[in-house]
Amino acid sequence: MGGGVRTVLKGLLIIFSVAVVTYNVIISGNASLKLDVPVGSESVSSTSIDPVIEMPSHLKSELGLTQKRLFKSKMGSSKKRLFHSAVTASEGVYNAWQCRIMYYWFKKFQGGPNSEMGGFTRILHSGEPDNLMDEIPTFVAKPLPSGTDQGYIVLNRPWAFVQWLEQADIKEDYILMAEPDHIIVKPIPNLSRDGLGAAFPFFYIEPEKHSSTLRKFFPEDKGPISNIDPIGNSPAIVAKKTLKKVAPTWMNVSLAMKKDPEADKAFDWVLEMYAYAVASALHGFKHILFKDFMIQPPWDTEVGTKYIIHYTYGCDFDMKGNLMYGKKGEWRFDKRSYDSIPPPRNLTLPPPEMGASVGNFLKTLLIIFSVAVITYNVIIAGNASLKMDFPGPNTDSSSSQILVDPVIKLPSDRKSKLGSSQKRLFHTAVTASDSVYNTWQCRVMYYWFKKFQGGPNSEMGGFTRILHSGKPDKYMDEIPTFVAQPLPSGMDQGYIVLNRPWAFVQWLQQADIKEDYILMAEPDHIIVKTIPNLSRDGLGAAFPFFYIEPKKYESKLRKFFPEDKGPITDIDPIGNSPVIVAKESLKKIASTWMNVSLAMKQDPETDKAFGWVLEMYAYAVASALHGVKNILYKDFMIQPPWDTVVGTKYIIHYTYGCDYDMNGKLTYGKIGEWRFDKRSYDKVAPPRNLTLPPPGVPESVVTLVKMVNEATANIPDWGS
Repeated sequence: MGGGVRTVLKGLLIIFSVAVVTYNVIISGNASLKLDVPVGSESVSSTSIDPVIEMPSHLKSELGLTQKRLFKSKMGSSKKRLFHSAVTASEGVYNAWQCRIMYYWFKKFQGGPNSEMGGFTRILHSGEPDNLMDEIPTFVAKPLPSGTDQGYIVLNRPWAFVQWLEQADIKEDYILMAEPDHIIVKPIPNLSRDGLGAAFPFFYIEPEKHSSTLRKFFPEDKGPISNIDPIGNSPAIVAKKTLKKVAPTWMNVSLAMKKDPEADKAFDWVLEMYAYAVASALHGFKHILFKDFMIQPPWDTEVGTKYIIHYTYGCDFDMKGNLMYGKKGEWRFDKRSYDSIPPPRNLTLPPPEMGASVGNFLKTLLIIFSVAVITYNVIIAGNASLKMDFPGPNTDSSSSQILVDPVIKLPSDRKSKLGSSQKRLFHTAVTASDSVYNTWQCRVMYYWFKKFQGGPNSEMGGFTRILHSGKPDKYMDEIPTFVAQPLPSGMDQGYIVLNRPWAFVQWLQQADIKEDYILMAEPDHIIVKTIPNLSRDGLGAAFPFFYIEPKKYESKLRKFFPEDKGPITDIDPIGNSPVIVAKESLKKIASTWMNVSLAMKQDPETDKAFGWVLEMYAYAVASALHGVKNILYKDFMIQPPWDTVVGTKYIIHYTYGCDYDMNGKLTYGKIGEWRFDKRSYDKVAPPRNLTLPPPGVPESVVTLVKMVNEATANIPDWGS
């Protein structure tokens, strides 16, 4: 892979943050699954690994410097060391067709020369059998409890392996962990040796770069950071008895990392890969870094001596064979094109004009497969008002000529006009899932909404929880609720926030909303005083987020906001919440917000670049496409523990954990002697009467806990 491409891909690992419950909550009662990390291993404690080449230093001198020498001397043994191939998968079309193709090629090469491929299991973590049980050997694992994965569906992988290793009768002594989008291209021998696993090294797994973050999970007394191999769990061949030790720790570390905001943001979509690497290191388990394990087109162009094709990236080329990554090619193959239906038989082969190496490689690949994000038409067919085409420029002069100063809170020519006596009521709307986690936050949020709804200067009208579970819950009588249909199963691709714009589209089309304005809020918002309508003169009012940087990502955003739509500065540094916007404007924006979210999610470059804030960028782009600008209102809300004073703000957003020692000193990134973190209450609501912070903790945090306590004390049947 060229240096430029490598640099680009490294840059795609963007920050993000979400929460996951503690391991004890998930698997309480499983005595064999301990939260404590191990203190070492009897297997491989002193092997020196050269991270640049494929094998341990002592094996190089013993076996020779080449891979060829290694296999001649070691792999020709008459004793078979069979491994069992295990592939974790979710339910749904997307994973199903990949698994069917994967298993087809497994069977083709299982009995080939030099093969040590034993049995095969698809570990289905849906909790329910599906219609492939008779076609593919399958173990049905329970998924994580609802909401536990916090939209990061890959957390089900270690949990599924834990169950399978404990409950299944696995005959082989070794395990190959693979993935649905792996295609085996020749018989695979057991590449592990001498107590070492065999794993593919990923260039973007960089333990040294993230040393300070990883030390939270791999303390210095466990060894140098170089003991953490630059791998994920797949592809990897490991001894079964070793994996039985590693798997619970892998689960523990995954959850601990997901719960830690710094680690969560730093590792993003590869968090579970880092967790496996750390878990292995905690057990003293090292790996042969086997670069020839697999290839990843289009970056790798020759199959050569490799064993697996990993088709995670889209392949877009023009008719001359030039790669057009990030732009749809004249010829393309991308698994994401087949999210809701499997690829058809007889896919079109690459054009003859392609170079021989690229063309032959892709022809080999196309003997088999493709999947991912479905087209927008499939999702909302029949909704005539939801158009795929981007809207033209806004011709409303009332909003297009307003001068907005992005540094201050209001348009410079509108600062004097906030004192209008005419009430302009807004309706507060909060999207939510049906998880315990979202539900208790919504109950607290609605309690404080009601407290301030009728206060002085309030323009707070009605309230709606938009529940995108598709079915009513037991809080319908407590909180005014609109039940929206979720996206079809698997469509959010593990990014549950994609349900938000789709839920708003349904609500705006179907509900009878009396007010002319909408405040979009979130479950973890607490209103701390009455809110006036902060929008003015065709402008919305929105909180500016420092990490929404349109200028920085101009090249990516131009795919969705072309130059003829205006300068990149027309895209405000906002998300959809908190935002107050005219109802008529939001009705136009919502469908485009949905379109852009899906388009961004379908584009691999954009998806990786924006990570967990993709839907926020999509809203900002959709607003700009409709010419709707926003007052950047910094006083809209605070986010403790970083913001320490409530002051004149309207909302407390408690997205970050608050950890302090007993002297009132912030210990962010480390569990404090005193703490409040919403992520601690994923499976159960927080108890009444939470302990108040010690002296010295900022006012914002004290206010937050007091307000949670007041709400829980007064909400009937709290914790039910």
